[in-house]
Amino acid sequence: MQHAKFTFNANVFGVRMARDLSLDPWSVPEFTKMAPHLTSLHLGGQNGYITDDFVDQLAHGLRNLRQINVFDCERLTDRTLLSLATYCPKLEAADISKSPHFSSIGVVELVRNCTGLKYLDISRIAVTDHVLAVVGNTLRELETLIMAECPRITSEGIVSAIEGSDGLGCQFTLQRLSFSNCPHVEKSMVDWCKQRLRQDAIVVW
Repeated sequence: MQHAKFTFNANVFGVRMARDLSLDPWSVPEFTKMAPHLTSLHLGGQNGYITDDFVDQLAHGLRNLRQINVFDCERLTDRTLLSLATYCPKLEAADISKSPHFSSIGVVELVRNCTGLKYLDISRIAVTDHVLAVVGNTLRELETLIMAECPRITSEGIVSAIEGSDGLGCQFTLQRLSFSNCPHVEKSMVDWCKQRLRQDAIVVW
């Protein structure tokens, strides 16, 4: 049996720590019992060890997570996002970019359940404009939205994220917005976004 290898950063009671762990699924419950107040977990980075079952066990025992990083994990699917949405509703930052098997379905569930998200990176995921519409109607505290190289989003989706269906959206909180290398988003959207976002907001095309 292969052990899952990853690095995590923990912020427990204000103490910053870094550890390299080697865990098999049988030891995950023991780990989560020892760190129930863990708030930051980093599993990403070309990680072929991490599975949906592994993340599900972690999420089930780490319900105080505020930050999750599962970018570039080739074996993860929407099941991981559903687990995070179910067990970790306190999330404020999520980097789920570059994991090839994530889809709009999982991202929508994460956004709808983790309404306090302030940072969201969905780069290189084949999400649709529907995800951005849900973002605009749900994440009223969002400060950073990164969606580089998303081939299916369009300028209309960007409008939905910023204005929402009620004209509010994320426009009053967004400080950084990136839609670089998205083939169906026009460059003119940069000026459109800057006219609507806060004066110090950064927009990257």
